[in-house]
Amino acid sequence: MRTAILAAGLAMIQLADASPSSAGMTQDLATCANAGGTAAVRACSRIIESGRLRSSHYYIAYYNRGWANRNSGNLDAASNDFSKSLQRNSKFADTYYSRAVVRFEKSDPDGARHDLASYIKLKDGDATASYKRALMLRWLGDIDEAIADLERAEKIKPSTPAFRYLKALLLSDKGENDAALELIGRKAGEDCGKPQECYARSIILYRTDLLDEALADLDRAVEKQEVFAAAHDMRARVLEKMGRRSEAVKSYEKALSLTVKSAEELLAQKDARERLAELKANERIPVAESEALTCRRFIPVSNSTISVACDR
Repeated sequence: MRTAILAAGLAMIQLADASPSSAGMTQDLATCANAGGTAAVRACSRIIESGRLRSSHYYIAYYNRGWANRNSGNLDAASNDFSKSLQRNSKFADTYYSRAVVRFEKSDPDGARHDLASYIKLKDGDATASYKRALMLRWLGDIDEAIADLERAEKIKPSTPAFRYLKALLLSDKGENDAALELIGRKAGEDCGKPQECYARSIILYRTDLLDEALADLDRAVEKQEVFAAAHDMRARVLEKMGRRSEAVKSYEKALSLTVKSAEELLAQKDARERLAELKANERIPVAESEALTCRRFIPVSNSTISVACDR
């Protein structure tokens, strides 16, 4: 999700000399730009507190620290850092998108929608931006708005495979599974080609209860692209529905073990984290069959519901 300016912006600052403190600063610049976790949080903090940045660069430091905090699981600190970044540069669109992701993770859908509106206003006419907002709007359940964004993207960059796969999922979200499969252009059982195509088709097959075919597509997806958290998460969903719980747990854990950056992958990890916690909680609190209650949980990624233990 972070663009080249973020990886390079801080590193391009000229240091006064090659003293030990300067060498430490150079290392901090590299660590902060990586936004990998707690070490990056500390590095970004030292840079911000050093007073050695030009005023025009502070928004990048706060932006990178926002992602470092997010990747460390500190969503409140991440949101605050993105807000501080915007106070220093309100024209950097990716900060709005980043805060939208965090706000969604914090169960603030209206805040996420507000940031997405600011993001697209700054990125008007950008096909990739329209596509990225469509991805987020789908997670938010705003299917018609997502389709409108995707159609704008397709007008700018027609025949883009990723746009077609997302449109197929959106059609499936509306219950138009036959049209969705036709758009992908391959029938169940045929080689699904690219990993994203395998993933998209698997969701449609899952919804039509073709579980063996869905699992085969997801196995192909992760074989072709191992670092694919959304596919591992969806694979776990299929395994759950097939009653293969222990395998589902391993697939959720695999999704969470991956280092990812895109919004779709981050949100898939959120889904995997929540479902894995539910599975483990249910394992600790057995309920007698005669006492079991029938409860359902809505799953945004597949636009379906699954059985879960009811709160007691």
